[in-house]
Amino acid sequence: QMHWRLGTVSGPIWGNPTMCPRGTLGLSRSAGDWRDRALAGLQRAGIAHEVLDRDEITARYPMLVNEGVRYGLLTEQGGALLSDKIVLNLIVWLREKGVSVH
Repeated sequence: QMHWRLGTVSGPIWGNPTMCPRGTLGLSRSAGDWRDRALAGLQRAGIAHEVLDRDEITARYPMLVNEGVRYGLLTEQGGALLSDKIVLNLIVWLREKGVSVH
């Protein structure tokens, strides 16, 4: 859940967006995989999401091969973390706190 918080909170606090919000689609292939854990975290955090079955994945994303896929986990809040901006924001924040960064 930390990266969800960092992506949505750190940009406004530091004035420099650290995430490109495009949504995410994760495909679950085995029980207990990252998608199962992410689904549980989304549910606990009350973050909106959709669980797509294989037919829905094919209908919405025909370019994807869904062989062996159990389900898709779709969230509009996700996106690409901009690591360069995250690191630069962290350096600025650390310097503001008196930390010497080399």
